Amino acid sequence: IVSAMSSLTPPIPLGNPGNQFRVEYIRSISPLSDFEYTEDFFQHVHSLWEDEGVKACFERSNEYQLIDCAQY
Repeated sequence: IVSAMSSLTPPIPLGNPGNQFRVEYIRSISPLSDFEYTEDFFQHVHSLWEDEGVKACFERSNEYQLIDCAQY
């Protein structure tokens, strides 16, 4: 979802720009195959799900590829 935010037309900014470091964290661990899901990971994901920009991007998921169970 956070990767799609900038690719949509018009792009969707984060509701809280202070969450950018959370996006960077998620992007930094996504290519890791042996990542252990820590409490930090879950806190970052939870905070991003609360972000109005992420919510808006999720609502536009018909405009990009997103698995059906993403919200769960």
